[in-house]
Amino acid sequence: VPRAIYFQPHKPLRGSSFMYDAVMIAAMGKCQEALLGNETNSDSTNSFVRAIEGLSFTGATGAVEFQENPRYTRNRNRDSVTYGVYNFRAENHTLKHYLTDIITNGSVNGIITELSDGPFQFANGTSTPPDLLHDLPNQNYIWKSVKISGLLFTSFCLFTNLLCAMLVSCYSKKTPIREAQPCFLYLLLSGSAAKVISVFLHRFDESSSAVNACNLSKLCNTSPLLSTLGFIMTQTALLSKLFIIKKQKKISAIDYSLTTLCGLVMLSMIAFSIFFTLKGGGFIWMRSTIDEERGHSCGSCKKNGSKLHIITLAILSAILLICMAYMAFDIKSDKQCADARWIFYTILSHLQIFIITIPLFAMEADCSSFHYLILSILISLENTITMILMFVPKMYNIFFSGNFQLSDSVWTVNLSDLHFDDPREVIGRGTFGSVQLAEYRGTSVAVKRVIPPRSTP
Repeated sequence: VPRAIYFQPHKPLRGSSFMYDAVMIAAMGKCQEALLGNETNSDSTNSFVRAIEGLSFTGATGAVEFQENPRYTRNRNRDSVTYGVYNFRAENHTLKHYLTDIITNGSVNGIITELSDGPFQFANGTSTPPDLLHDLPNQNYIWKSVKISGLLFTSFCLFTNLLCAMLVSCYSKKTPIREAQPCFLYLLLSGSAAKVISVFLHRFDESSSAVNACNLSKLCNTSPLLSTLGFIMTQTALLSKLFIIKKQKKISAIDYSLTTLCGLVMLSMIAFSIFFTLKGGGFIWMRSTIDEERGHSCGSCKKNGSKLHIITLAILSAILLICMAYMAFDIKSDKQCADARWIFYTILSHLQIFIITIPLFAMEADCSSFHYLILSILISLENTITMILMFVPKMYNIFFSGNFQLSDSVWTVNLSDLHFDDPREVIGRGTFGSVQLAEYRGTSVAVKRVIPPRSTP
């Protein structure tokens, strides 16, 4: 219970305004609990706390309300607090204090209003602030030049993705696009775009007045999920097309096993990412002091076990890429399916960039522009290589190969691709031959066998 001296009208003690609001919170919370008492059957402690959390009124320290964000339900909204700036001045050998300014709408980027006792006077007796005795603390914000470079990289990638999507839509009936199956191409483009956007979210920090720690925490949770989803979408498109090509060529038991393993790995990556992000409230944007003497600090996404999360996803990604590269290796020389070669080289490039990424991120510091710059370059490089390998050959065949006449090799059937039952099943006979049932690249076909003419004496 506060002492009565806290509520003196003439000379209240320091902190009395917060004490006053605390008493009001307790009293109003109790009244609110009594009003809602008939509607709830929970214990009194929880109902009292919930009543306090639902309060919203204007007190001596400013607007009082709780539930600043869903993860911290009992925090008071800091931007609603009114702050006072007190100026201590020596007058006639007596130290006096004056309320010169008040700050509303937050202490960082709030509105400063000068009062009648202002302006604030410094030790030299003027309102001009003295020169700093040392440099301002380095907050390690991302350099402006790095932000511009990253923005150019991501803009270029998104533009090329949009251009490729428009080309697929406009020429979907052309043979190169139709044979590549537009649905897989759209999925590939969507996955690449998701990864690029996830990198773009890394460029934000407190240097922008419109972004606060709460918004940065949301970006911390959105970016890894978007990156994982984009990776899964990209590899799903490549794996699906790879499986169809394999099935046309009599898929083996090893290929079935590897395809199943790849699918399980991708599902595990999605489930693990969602579980880790949601467990314990997800990532939090935190600013850590790296030099206490100079006050230097850095901001980054923090969460217990984040290193284990990254290592686990890296291992699963490596397994997926190696299995897909193995599946694509034995069909890269298939002349009857041009996509097979480009899929192999695309997967191989993804694996190479993944290998390059590991030591680079092991060496970088958490609090520098190096992370964002390298991430932008690598994702842009991967996106550009994917677009070149998977779309440029198709565009070349459409625009620079006349009307895209099929080569003779497309119409040539390799006898090794025909598989007959033993004994061969005859489904028809004629004067000059028989029609037999066979399987060609996973599809049942009819094969006509010509009976050679009898030789005449």
